[in-house]
Amino acid sequence: MTDSEAQGALRENRRLIIALSVLTGALGLVPVPLLGDLGIDLVRVALLRRLARRRKVELSRHAALVLCGVQQVSVGRLAISTALIVAMRYAWRRLTRTLLVLLRFDDMGRTFLLATIFDYYCVRHHRGAEISVERAEVVRRAIAAASSGVRDHVFSALFQRVFGDLVRAGMFLPRTLWTMATSALRDEKAEEVERVVEEDLEGFFGRVTRLVEQELSAAGQDVLSSLCGGFDAAWARETPADDPEAAQTNTGPGASE
Repeated sequence: MTDSEAQGALRENRRLIIALSVLTGALGLVPVPLLGDLGIDLVRVALLRRLARRRKVELSRHAALVLCGVQQVSVGRLAISTALIVAMRYAWRRLTRTLLVLLRFDDMGRTFLLATIFDYYCVRHHRGAEISVERAEVVRRAIAAASSGVRDHVFSALFQRVFGDLVRAGMFLPRTLWTMATSALRDEKAEEVERVVEEDLEGFFGRVTRLVEQELSAAGQDVLSSLCGGFDAAWARETPADDPEAAQTNTGPGASE
């Protein structure tokens, strides 16, 4: 698969990536110390595992946590996180317009960046059925190196422009966002997140996706291409020449047909 084909394949999962990036921006507003960051980490883990499944790649929860750069999260903390978000869903229902302005764009930008590069790795570089914990650490370092050359604020600004357009259009955050939050945090219900996103062709997430695509086509595509090229270079540095996964062309189950 060529570089351009691999970058084109990234569009297949863009709506899912954007939807859960928006979700992390909302979770960043949780007014409980550490809870927002915990929720964001868990959603990112769920997103990476969902992307891996779509690419027919095995990714354990532990390996996904390594990719996100976080330590193991206890089941107890996960239960508390889910319960609080369910309770806050009702308190925030009337604030949806305000939340469009208050969303944490830096959290959204970082989630979009992480998931997009990971998806690119699955398409372009991964070989074999599983990403081991050890391999996940190598991928994490390569993602960090590629991200450092692009800067999170580029993608944060992209989302900020998109949501500025949505605010002017009078759009609200969908009520399904909070259902998605609880489903994403309960990893066994991640399919519910995917169902909502895929059915929302003309709704909120469909609109956000189209606006993001427009921004990427106008100015961000060069940044995205540079990002993928940066990951290619970082991956080559992180993997020795005799490493079977160092090949530039993906022939494993993560490859797109």
